[in-house]
Amino acid sequence: MGCRSCKTVRGPVPVGPPTSLSIRSGRLAFVIEEEHTRGVTKDAIHSRLQAQPFRPFCLRLTDGSLVPVPHPDFVMLTQGGRTAIINTEGEKVSIVDIGLVTTIELGLQSEQ
Repeated sequence: MGCRSCKTVRGPVPVGPPTSLSIRSGRLAFVIEEEHTRGVTKDAIHSRLQAQPFRPFCLRLTDGSLVPVPHPDFVMLTQGGRTAIINTEGEKVSIVDIGLVTTIELGLQSEQ
């Protein structure tokens, strides 16, 4: 299962307008650049999970794969902040090393 992105956030989830535009896979993506883009933090993921209203998103990993996050109840972040356990669909679970997450892609729908 993959995801379609309409907005990409690099690093910690910033607030404010997009600072640049890019085209990925033939789709226009809004890219918000942070001064320090060392990957996504546990706090950035946690803030997306707490957002009201919640919008499904995907985590893009360093190998280019996408892990969908369909609902905040389907995610557990470990206390140490290094691992996320995500129930992506049915009985399928993804265990993700947060250090390997490069971007959070917002406003997503599952590709069929």
